[in-house]
Amino acid sequence: MTARGPAPTAPLGRHAELTRLGEVLDGVGPAGPSVVVVEGIAGQGKTMLLDWAAGAAGNRGLRVLRATGIEFERGLAFSGLTAVLRPLLGRLDDLTTLQAQALRGALGLERSESQALAVYSATLSLLSLVAEAAPVVVVVDDAQWVDPASLEALTFAAHRCDADRVGFVFAQRSGVPCVLDQARFPRLDLAGIDEQAAVDLLAASGVAPAVASRCWRLTLGNPLALIEGARGLTPAQRRGEAPLPAVLPVDDRLLDQFRSEPADLPPATLRALGVAALAADGDLGIVAAALAALGGTTDDLGPAEKQGIVRLSEGRVQWRHPLLRCAVHEEIEAADRRALHGALAAAAGAAGQDERGVWHLAESVTGPDDAIADRLAATGAAAYRRGALAAASEAYEQASRLASTPAGRDRHLLSAADVRWADGDYERATFLLGPALDRTADPVDRAAMAIILGQTETWSSGALRSAERLEGHARAVVGLAPELSAVLLLHSAMSRMMALDIDLAVAAAEAATAAAAESGDMAAQFGAGAVAALAGFFAGGGPATEVAIEPIGQMALAAIDDKDDQGVAAIVALCAYAQLTRGEADAALELLTEVIDSSDRAGMQARAVLARMIRAEALWRRGRWSEALALMTHLSSLQQATSRTQLRICASAVLARIEAGLGHGDECRRHVEQTVAAASALGIDHLVAWALSGLGLLELGAGRHAEAAAAFDRVAAVAGHVPEPGFLWWHADAIEAYHGAGRAGDARDLLARLESMAEATGRLWARAAAARCRALLGDVDPDGRLGGAIDDFRALGAPFEEARTLLVRGERRLRAGRAGDGARDAALARTIFSRLGARAWSERASSVRGEVGGTDVSLASQLSRAELRVALAVGEGLSNREAAERLYVSAKTIDYHLQNIYRKLGLRSRTQLAALVAAESSEPARIAGR
Repeated sequence: MTARGPAPTAPLGRHAELTRLGEVLDGVGPAGPSVVVVEGIAGQGKTMLLDWAAGAAGNRGLRVLRATGIEFERGLAFSGLTAVLRPLLGRLDDLTTLQAQALRGALGLERSESQALAVYSATLSLLSLVAEAAPVVVVVDDAQWVDPASLEALTFAAHRCDADRVGFVFAQRSGVPCVLDQARFPRLDLAGIDEQAAVDLLAASGVAPAVASRCWRLTLGNPLALIEGARGLTPAQRRGEAPLPAVLPVDDRLLDQFRSEPADLPPATLRALGVAALAADGDLGIVAAALAALGGTTDDLGPAEKQGIVRLSEGRVQWRHPLLRCAVHEEIEAADRRALHGALAAAAGAAGQDERGVWHLAESVTGPDDAIADRLAATGAAAYRRGALAAASEAYEQASRLASTPAGRDRHLLSAADVRWADGDYERATFLLGPALDRTADPVDRAAMAIILGQTETWSSGALRSAERLEGHARAVVGLAPELSAVLLLHSAMSRMMALDIDLAVAAAEAATAAAAESGDMAAQFGAGAVAALAGFFAGGGPATEVAIEPIGQMALAAIDDKDDQGVAAIVALCAYAQLTRGEADAALELLTEVIDSSDRAGMQARAVLARMIRAEALWRRGRWSEALALMTHLSSLQQATSRTQLRICASAVLARIEAGLGHGDECRRHVEQTVAAASALGIDHLVAWALSGLGLLELGAGRHAEAAAAFDRVAAVAGHVPEPGFLWWHADAIEAYHGAGRAGDARDLLARLESMAEATGRLWARAAAARCRALLGDVDPDGRLGGAIDDFRALGAPFEEARTLLVRGERRLRAGRAGDGARDAALARTIFSRLGARAWSERASSVRGEVGGTDVSLASQLSRAELRVALAVGEGLSNREAAERLYVSAKTIDYHLQNIYRKLGLRSRTQLAALVAAESSEPARIAGR
């Protein structure tokens, strides 16, 4: 526990800000994460507020962990996280083996591979573990200069400290972008202090009140500008006996003021200050070694220390204010700066700080240097293995700038873009590759870049534009590099499938197959053949295209490499979707689990998104709605915590359907709105159809048939031409909506199309759904048709569809005077609906029996989203630590939610919870078997 000390000095004129920071510190506890971002322009007092917060935290008994961002260190992987966690490294062995290994690898304590989520989770667990003894507050100044990997780890922990005694105070300079811009944390925006505070602040410097008021107006109340401005006033000016200068320091003028401070110092002192300004963390040993190589000593810093510019303490060079360091850095002449970096490179290398040494070395040369470029590329590869993908990309980008040939520059840029693509940072990947491709003349080099650029453009410019780019480059190299042409075309086929442009997807896949055959490349032949078979399947190719699905999926699964091209994972996911379309949900789930586990192990978050989407749909169709909801809300929470916003529409699209079934109207509509707005702009029609079908189902369940029909009109507009009925189970919902809205002609037309597709493809769902719709539309012999449909849905393992068919049959039987049979059908339907959590449908089944209200005993209806995820993980038999690792939260958070789960569900043990979870996932199938 931090020892209590004297009360920290409170900055004048900041009563409201200090109160807010005090509330943050007081809120560090089990009630939820306590976080604030203090934002303001240079000199506005952020550092003083953070100093006060750190002191106040210590006096409250909190343990304080601090770090300050340094601009030069932004490329050093996990340098900021190392500064924060350095005092806690002795507790690494208290983490799980996997978490300890991930964190040691990330912090460079051992050579091991890490993936980003494991590092983030380990950071959270370590902070939570230490906070058991005393609450912890993490204080990060100049967060805009902290390396992105570290800042992502800290913001991830801040998002997910749901039950841990850990708080966070960040300071960010206005106008400088960083990871915090994507985080949804409370902000404390700093304005200038008021006039009275300015008068009080300057009184200690002997400034008369009237003069202080004038200074306040000239500086707009900027505290540092007031202080530094007053330092430069003459005694007569302070007393008001001489006029003030026309301007006082503020914004850029503040830096000018700082630049003037060291101007009269001896040359040796200026050189020593320059070394200290460039030294990553002010390590006095590194500074001394670099100065020795330059013919100086740390004694050269004496005049600067006497003048109050720096202070030598605790083995480090500490600056009076970060802006002084910036000012000294900017004043170093270019040639001198290179010499200083060269000396620091040697000093860092001798101290074993190889990564810092390489970056200093890169700054010490005047032009291209392939040897240094290659070392930077190796640094990027090492950062990638450690899970610091942003740092890896920056190293590759710097390597590109130092390469001596266009081919070398493009090779390193391609590596940088590939890392960004793997991380889901499509905007940055596009930014890197677009100009590079435009200036490259060689068509083969352009095509290699287009493979990544085309895929990123799906999510930045649109699926069809992506396909056009990929196909254009494929044509350009078909005679030069047919294997490259094949890869481009197979990615084009995937983009066109996302746009539901099925016919052109088939054409692109067939062209890819021809190019791959011409190349003789086995990998290209497999990939092109797989995509061609899958495109043909979704084009309604029937049984002839189905025989290849399972072997393709297994072969692609065997080819997934931890850092391999994401196209292989996409092929596996599409194979699983094809299995789901055929009605083989359990086989699809097995395949998708492998893709997700592989992607998570590799730290390739982006490629796991499609697999999680399809897995959620498979769970939905199998009646495991709580699991589907938990999976998608888990994905959404990870996307928010990691600031991976590019693929958020994927989770929203699937959540729309899940929420629709559960009757969560507001959530469903919000997800539909988010998805349709983003996906329509990108031409990703399969997500549009997914979301709108959810809206239609929501309205249908509520009995608003006209509104439901309108939603399905929109689904038909984007997906009505898809010949595979199992692609998305929407036709039967639309027919029921049209019938209920009085649009009999539309209902019968769509039913005829559904029956035609069922006959062509042999899909069990389509046949059973058509039979139910026939009965809805009033055809004769409903018992025979509906009984067969119920059997088909039961065989398919589709309890929601089975319950709806039972309900239709029950309604028909009751109208026919068969009260007992009809009541039994409605009762069984209500039981299934209740277990699923389909409240609106349960109410409808109750009303058929003349009862008021429905029931809903699903876990999804009784627990919060976070509690649901914990309940399912623990109910599966995982320990608290195992559940925490799976969900990327702390064990303390698991325990906190578990207590709430027991209370809400009236449980006393994990055994009871496990039984309840097992019953929910198996009950629909068991009931269906009656």
